[in-house]
Formats: sequence, structure tokens, C-alpha cells
Amino acid sequence: IENVAINFRAGDGAAAILALFLIEAEKRGVDFGKLRGSVESDILGRLALTARFPGGESESFRQLGILVSYAADRAASLKTILVNGGVFHDSGASAVEELAFTLASGVEYMSRLASEGLCPDTIAAQMKFSFSVGSNYFMEIAKLRAARLLWAEIVERYEPAREESKQMNIEARTSSWNKTIFDPYVNLLRGTVEAMAASIGGGEAISVLPLDAVYKEPGEFT
Repeated sequence: IENVAINFRAGDGAAAILALFLIEAEKRGVDFGKLRGSVESDILGRLALTARFPGGESESFRQLGILVSYAADRAASLKTILVNGGVFHDSGASAVEELAFTLASGVEYMSRLASEGLCPDTIAAQMKFSFSVGSNYFMEIAKLRAARLLWAEIVERYEPAREESKQMNIEARTSSWNKTIFDPYVNLLRGTVEAMAASIGGGEAISVLPLDAVYKEPGEFT
């Protein structure tokens, strides 16, 4: 587990999953500093989809602050905050809207966790951004590149001590919003365009959905 970046979409169970993961690492004699990947809590994404916080607004940010602080002290290379632009993209947002709403979510995390007593460098280091990439090729490349530039400008306003705190960690995945049921092999072309745009735009991890993933359980071929 020290040789592979492992990522958990943890939801409300982030603290428990992080604890179990560190217990397993300790059993194997692995230095926590060598663990890479993420145990992702995404309370603002949950709010966007369900119109509520998992445990109430104040309590949710308090618990997230504890999680971030604990991970930063024990396993600093594991990220615990997911800023999920895919929530907006796959709900029909344009590239500009997705960028705006995602960066606004990032600002909300920075501000609310700062009020929980965390410093800007700790918060920024624990954040991972996820974008869905559509098939408007050049626009999607521009979206990811603009995201990096704008996030660096945003973090600078919080006066971090480390220059690397301005860097954005980007996970990209192909869109599910624009996939068709009626001619699924067209989805191969769209996925190819999207994966290439994600790569050129600077996605550090890229997930390509199977061509039929939006309407059934993918089989071996897809």
C-alpha cells in the first residue's frame, strides 16, 4: 500500500475509513508518511445534491476540521477534502459555471476551516479537486488550465507560508452528462476526446467511464 496511491470516496464515513486504513498500514509496518492518495470527504458536494449537510452545518465543518488536522499530523500525503466539480457538470453546468461553482466551494472550505483554527497551508495541502470533462475539446483544456491559475490567485489571498500551497491537485473524469443511450459507440469517441483534453489540461489522475456506464452495469468488453 505504500507503493500505490489509494483513493477512497468516503462520504460521511471518512473518519472511520481513515482510521481503518492507518490501522492496516500500522499492521504492515508501513511509515504513514509514505501513504499516498485520499480519503475524501465532500460535504459541500453532498449539500449541492441533497440540499442538506450530513450532520448539520456547524457540526459537519467541525468534524471536517478534526479530520483534516488529524490527517495532516499523521499522514500528510493523504488528502481528505474533495472539491467535486463533477456534481455541477453532471447536473448540466457549462464549463464556466462548473469552474465558478467549484472554485467557490474551494473558497468556502478555506474560509470555514480557517474559522476552525486551521492554517491556510494545512487546508490547501489537504484539498483535491475533481472535474468532469466534456467533449468541447478546447474549452475543457482551457477550463482545467484556468482552474490552476485562478486557484493560485485565490490561495494567495489567504497568505500561505509555502508557495506549493497554491498548487491545485486535479482529478479528471470523463463526463456522464453527454453520453447517449441510443448510439452507445458514439460514447467511445466522446470519451476519447474527453480523456485527451483532460490529459493536455493537466489532470493528474484520469478516469475514463465505460461507454455504457450511464445506463447499465458495464460488462467485460466495455
